Amino acid sequence: MLLNKGGNNPPSFTFSVRLRFKKEGLVRFISHLDFTRSILRAMGRADIPFLYSQGYSPHPKISFGPPLSLGWESETEMMEIELAGKNDWKDLSEKINKNLPEGLMLSEVVFVSKKGLLNKEIKYIAYRLSLPRDLDKELLERKLSAKFADKKIEIFNDESRSGNDLTKNYFVLKVEESVKMKDVLNEITESSGWFYIFVKRLAFYDKDGNRI
Repeated sequence: MLLNKGGNNPPSFTFSVRLRFKKEGLVRFISHLDFTRSILRAMGRADIPFLYSQGYSPHPKISFGPPLSLGWESETEMMEIELAGKNDWKDLSEKINKNLPEGLMLSEVVFVSKKGLLNKEIKYIAYRLSLPRDLDKELLERKLSAKFADKKIEIFNDESRSGNDLTKNYFVLKVEESVKMKDVLNEITESSGWFYIFVKRLAFYDKDGNRI
């Protein structure tokens, strides 16, 4: 639904919601641009009442979180949207999920009172990594600390996923938002000789460590 697209009279009632998506399976190989297109297409088909900007080039009032690298999965791809009309945002999940491709799923919808703060709030990001079972975790921690001395990087064993896998362990890596994960993975590869590292983004955190 294209509400007030470039019109001069904004809707009398508007509200903002924060959406959390999962991106899993083969869909992890689509780019961030194609990901956003898939989301917007699904919303259009679901007749979601976007609020549009004013002026000569109106566009939906939407903001996405940090882009995900190609080939990575995620439990927490986030976006904020401004909507117009009746506050029926609790029905968004069902409406949107019906129109999403396999592997993409809207998992959470939260009303936000202060709009446009998503990327400003994100200070830390947590990832799940699959690494060789014989990896020396303490040695890796020391190397990463030396490489990124001015940044906060933490590594935890992910007991929920290690299980009986005889070839690899799963770790949770929590890094400052400004850290380039490509550099982190290059350092891990040099230290372990392990070239295929499965990566899944798990969560965003604010400056106080609270999950967003």
